[in-house]
Amino acid sequence: MKKTYIFALFLLLFVCTAPSVGRADFYAGTWNLESGDSDSMFLAKQIEQWGTIDLWGFSEVQNAKALETVCKGMARSRPESRIAYVLGNTGRADRLAIVYDENVFQYFGSIELNNVNVGGTLRAPLVAKFQERATGVTFLFVTNHFYRGKSSEEARRNEQSRRLREWAASQALPVIAVGDYNFDCDVENGKCNSAFYDLVKGDTFDWVQPQNPMRTQCNRRYNSMLDFIFSSGAAQGWAAESVILNDHRAACDDNKQKSDHRPVVAVFSTSGECSQATQCN
Repeated sequence: MKKTYIFALFLLLFVCTAPSVGRADFYAGTWNLESGDSDSMFLAKQIEQWGTIDLWGFSEVQNAKALETVCKGMARSRPESRIAYVLGNTGRADRLAIVYDENVFQYFGSIELNNVNVGGTLRAPLVAKFQERATGVTFLFVTNHFYRGKSSEEARRNEQSRRLREWAASQALPVIAVGDYNFDCDVENGKCNSAFYDLVKGDTFDWVQPQNPMRTQCNRRYNSMLDFIFSSGAAQGWAAESVILNDHRAACDDNKQKSDHRPVVAVFSTSGECSQATQCN
């Protein structure tokens, strides 16, 4: 009981503490919005509760209208902020998007990694270049949604991991890569499918592991994590800690309003110093 109380208190502080001016920490999250089977207004109300989060990488975004509705939820929770977004061009009604607060980050443009969209039938990873205004640290933020499903797609997912790893290894800037990777990391034994190990091979990426491991999708047949936050390059030296939100059981009673995934959120300290919200490795 005591352990549960302490963790609940930590989670409350993690997602509810208001951002402070000039801080060296920022909060980044990832969430699969389940386009076509969720209500964007309902999701916006949930986003509004998590106002501390400065930067989101979304997958399964239906269109610009749905994304703008979700962005309004973020704006309501941060009345002094300037919310902006980048929407990917690939994926049809299952697109990728990055949403950020212009007061926290300066945006320098975006690209899509079409080479990682193996077969050209899904979504190309969406990359945005940012500079954290408080520290001047510049980094690349990538949101992804890899293959899942039939065994014939396993090889494509493995290839996506290899190509993303090779791209990250060639970058001079720090990289934070988030998204629905479909790595199926088992909550109990920690084993993942082979694509996970293809991504972290050679220590190119570090997984910012959640403090409260649990399944991040609502299909009860799979007790696994599909959604991840990784760091690469100089970002691997930043203090970081993450949690899975919507951790109560009712959050995964999926319906036409809710997403069938839980969000994952991390706090990064780019100053190289530990804050109250982060731990140093």
